[in-house]
Amino acid sequence: MYQTITKQEKSDLQVTCYKLHTHTYLEGAKTTSNFRENIKEGYMPLEKDITYEGLFYDYSFDLRSEEDKAGTAEEVCKVNELFCPYYVEAIEPEAKSIYLAVGLNSGIQESEFQRRKLNLVVVLDISGSMNSFFNSYYYDANRNSGNTGKSKIEGAKSAVIGLLKHIRLNEDRFGMVLFDSNSRVYRPLEMIKSAQEMQQLQTRIMEDITIGGSTNMESGFMKAIALFEGIRGQLHPSFDNRIIFVTDAMPNTGMINGNTLADMMKRYSQHDEEHTRIRVYTTFIGVGVDMNSDLIEQISKMQGCNYYSIHGYDDFVRKFDNDFLQLNSTSSSSLSQSHVASLDIVDVYGSPNANASSNGNLMFVHTLFPLLKIKPLKKSKVRFFCNKNIYIYVYNVYVLYNKPSFFCGVILLQLRTNKNQNDTDTPFQEISLVSSYKDRDDREYSSQKQVHLRWKSQDRYYANLGIRKAVLLTKYVQTVKQWIKQERSHLANNDVNTWERQSTSLQVSETSKIFLLQMKQLFEQEMQVIGDSKLQQELDILNFLVDYEPKNNSSSFSIF
Repeated sequence: MYQTITKQEKSDLQVTCYKLHTHTYLEGAKTTSNFRENIKEGYMPLEKDITYEGLFYDYSFDLRSEEDKAGTAEEVCKVNELFCPYYVEAIEPEAKSIYLAVGLNSGIQESEFQRRKLNLVVVLDISGSMNSFFNSYYYDANRNSGNTGKSKIEGAKSAVIGLLKHIRLNEDRFGMVLFDSNSRVYRPLEMIKSAQEMQQLQTRIMEDITIGGSTNMESGFMKAIALFEGIRGQLHPSFDNRIIFVTDAMPNTGMINGNTLADMMKRYSQHDEEHTRIRVYTTFIGVGVDMNSDLIEQISKMQGCNYYSIHGYDDFVRKFDNDFLQLNSTSSSSLSQSHVASLDIVDVYGSPNANASSNGNLMFVHTLFPLLKIKPLKKSKVRFFCNKNIYIYVYNVYVLYNKPSFFCGVILLQLRTNKNQNDTDTPFQEISLVSSYKDRDDREYSSQKQVHLRWKSQDRYYANLGIRKAVLLTKYVQTVKQWIKQERSHLANNDVNTWERQSTSLQVSETSKIFLLQMKQLFEQEMQVIGDSKLQQELDILNFLVDYEPKNNSSSFSIF
């Protein structure tokens, strides 16, 4: 459904060539949602429940210069150029910090983002923990008695039904694996040939699947791989091979080791030297507030893999139905930024794999995915790429509230110069940044851009409000991680085992309130300058934590 626009707005849009499609961001498709939901339900989140990339995904960042906004800047991308990064800087002299925000442009035509034919296997967790409710902890002794509504498994089955609507008859292949203590093939990997066959499959899923048993994730994964191996002779490079793994990520049977499962995923997401191994990517759907984000964080760093968290029945169905394309499309397999001799990297925010590497690269990112939530008009070009969750995802330029707007996500680099500020009077430094990347067919590309970097300033300097917002959100994540780490350092290790997760009531010590209050005051000041009302959700959390007093072990609060 498209948003109605006036004739004048339509004329304006012909300049930017974009139009709003459905909604502008995807609720729940980020690690941060587990952080929010645990606080909402009165539980203490894990430190890994909130990530920089997860929070960045929840926002849009306008990184254009004033020349870009005025339409006077040189065209950034060549037609059909896959990546052409966009750079803006910020300086905070009191902290001796230089920030470089990396936005990613593209000159790819819309047709490039139509998904390929698909070999898809859904691996569904039917262990006992999936019978619990979305807002409860399965391994708590007395937490489940007051819950009403649908269970995780009910939501999962309905979501798979929604997914099936996107399977193309006589074109895509669909298979399904169920796992608890063991695994079994529910449907072989083959094409659905008729609407009648589709209807029969949907009915079976809703009526036949029951739960029980322990959680053996490795067994489920390897059974799915066996389905791909079983049709090896029918596989074709024009198809994408993907597993959608639906679980609350609490394995307690088999190889209870996130690294073991991650090794399996990594092995099958890459070609071997002889190119004989089938290449299969995995999408993880983490379910419920007790979903173990530590485990998911490990296994979702693999090349070509992505991760979403789900915290309600409607959220589940929407993710599988409305947002099917971004679950299954891969745009690029890697991206690296060249090292700059006069700059040292302090940290990278926005992707856990975007780290300084041993071979001299400034930054390396494993995978890029298209996020086609916003539909361009005919003959338009996708312009901005954005960061999402564990990896970088593609956003289109879109119209927000009927006005043409350019937004993207961001990877934020914190840098320091190894030059003495007294060496030169000039506050600028000319640097050359080279981006090297592969597409999903392993074709290699590179691009080079000269950047006029401001590297010293007497006062705070932000090239635009987009990078200012990214810096603020980075500090916010650092602060709440500090709070979680401090409070959990005093807790006994009461988990059932390494990966099963029990709840801990929300705690905010007086010591934590001191630095949370400082963050709240900074956030209020910066929010007024930045002018993004959506930041209020973070300020609400800070206000709640600063004022928090436990009441009868119940701390669910109304700002959500």
